[in-house]
Amino acid sequence: MVWALWLGLLPSGVASATPDFDALIQASLDEQDCLCEGLDEGRAPDVQRGARFVRVRETTSPVDAQSAAGELLSRAEVALQASVEDAKAGFTIAPFQFIEAYQGTIQPQLTFAAFEDGRTRLGLAINGEFNRGTMKTPRELGVSFCAADLRPYLARVQSLSPSLSRACAALDQTPEPLTDTPENQHRHDIWRRARHLCGIEVAPDLTAPPKSVCKTKWTFGDAVHRVTYLLKEQAAVWVAQIELCRLDKKQPQQECAEARTLKSAFDELTTYREPTFMPPPEELARVIRDFSWKRSRVVFGVDGRMDLFPWKEGFNPSPNPEENPLPKSQVASWQANAAGSWGQGPTFLKLGLRLGQERSEPTDDFPTLCPGVTFKATYILGALVRDSTDTTESLVGNDGKLRPHVLLGLDGAVSFITKRTAVHPYLVDNANAALWLEFRFTEKLAVRTGFQLDAKTVTRAEDTTTTPPTPELSKLQYSVPAFVLTALQF
Repeated sequence: MVWALWLGLLPSGVASATPDFDALIQASLDEQDCLCEGLDEGRAPDVQRGARFVRVRETTSPVDAQSAAGELLSRAEVALQASVEDAKAGFTIAPFQFIEAYQGTIQPQLTFAAFEDGRTRLGLAINGEFNRGTMKTPRELGVSFCAADLRPYLARVQSLSPSLSRACAALDQTPEPLTDTPENQHRHDIWRRARHLCGIEVAPDLTAPPKSVCKTKWTFGDAVHRVTYLLKEQAAVWVAQIELCRLDKKQPQQECAEARTLKSAFDELTTYREPTFMPPPEELARVIRDFSWKRSRVVFGVDGRMDLFPWKEGFNPSPNPEENPLPKSQVASWQANAAGSWGQGPTFLKLGLRLGQERSEPTDDFPTLCPGVTFKATYILGALVRDSTDTTESLVGNDGKLRPHVLLGLDGAVSFITKRTAVHPYLVDNANAALWLEFRFTEKLAVRTGFQLDAKTVTRAEDTTTTPPTPELSKLQYSVPAFVLTALQF
């Protein structure tokens, strides 16, 4: 047996201090097999973490830019969207995204912005994210924690076994610890167990470890950890002896050689690590990304925003200051949205309800409240650049970064009047829609091109000078501007 060859390497007179290497190594392998089987079957508490590992960003459209309901800022944006449409300066922040350990479904977003005309915008959105479909076990995802090659571990313990034998021989020479205090009693228990694992003494009451799911026998690591724990103080003595030998060449050479050998064995044992059967990190990240990409994701949310006129003091140049006072941070406009979105793979759909009012001057009355609906649909046509070694459908490469890709989108909004009149006989007050193609190169840079249809109500004033008189009438006016948008987004 190969273990017998190592006995000749031990100091004389301590050959009996030989661990049962076969049993200890096999116990380590059995324990790790049990642990990895539990991981493969999803019994470990942290297996399901990372289901929200990646979500391709569904971009905010020109039409629907003022509503964050039903959409989330992603971690790829560092929880900060550093621009607000049409604003001179502004940002949207999702504070909970900065908390790495936060796993809740509710995600608030705060918006602050300033505009050229002095208006200020304050906004709050609260979104809840829900994933449909149970997180599969690693085995169902196609990855195994038990697929590691055991040969490197076996080679490692074989190289450490002579060091463990030498350490056990040194432990055999240490005196029995006292038992006069609880701390000493604890050390004494470890000393007895270490001697048992080293094969120095037979202790039937120490044969089996405390019962647990995967630990049923003492392992190679149990022996290493207990022996090195007990030899820490002795290792300091060896260091002192080695330094003395270096400074004084008259020291007995045999003692110097033994101190170097034992200190080297101790240092070797401190490098021991239990075998792990984790798959390569990039493989584990890939299967989680693929699962998250194909998993349905649903977001429900509400948001509200309010634009305020600036606060002005001092000289009022108006001829009628009493009728046209300086603004005092009155509400210029407000908007409330409720929306829900669904996404799976390359497809994203969103539908929302909207209420809002807007006025041009602080002295104007708010117009009639007009409720509306918003809609949005995007489809990722594919990656602009694809890694030839990657056969998955995910747009996230093996390096974890989002590939440049192209999206096809349709979005818009329709507002309705609450009461039709002879002057305004139509249900729709205004509407807009955009069909666009977006080339997204990074999380920040995109080029969008497409067509936008705008319909707004314009009013013809009453004219009594004509024959017959021309009545007042409000109807929709349409425009179709082509647009190309290049922007540093988010």
